[in-house]
Amino acid sequence: MTSLFKRLFEKMQKPVLPSRDVHALMRPLATPAIHVRKSASPSRSHLGSVPALPPGIGWPEHKGRRLGFLAQLWLPDIHAAHAIGWLPATGSLLFFYDIDEQPWGFDPADRGSARVLYVPPPRRHRSKQMISLARRTLSCPIRRLTFLKSMSSRRASTHRC
Repeated sequence: MTSLFKRLFEKMQKPVLPSRDVHALMRPLATPAIHVRKSASPSRSHLGSVPALPPGIGWPEHKGRRLGFLAQLWLPDIHAAHAIGWLPATGSLLFFYDIDEQPWGFDPADRGSARVLYVPPPRRHRSKQMISLARRTLSCPIRRLTFLKSMSSRRASTHRC
């Protein structure tokens, strides 16, 4: 029996696989993306800290409670990494969420528990009153952000350009 197996498989050789350029194979499936990274240098984009709410815009609330401030994304920084046609080129996006209840958003009663505000570029600095209000509402310290252009596939693989 051993000799039969030996005769059958002895002549078989391992197939030689062609070398593959993974980036070239992925290119047709890839889509432009923006990679968000923590930055050590000053930035107008950040997680936590104080949002740049302009005068006249109140702090977002849900069910009588102030929403927690999550992030501020400075749109010129995003456009510098990768221009996105449907986003304004100036101003900021401010993200707020009900961090106490943490609703998923499936229930219609959750409407308003998360907000994204667009604010134009600031004309003046934030007031001391707004900074004081923000400090009482904050749950996390500041984490400055930077943006890098990258490519992403449908499987969420990220490759820097």
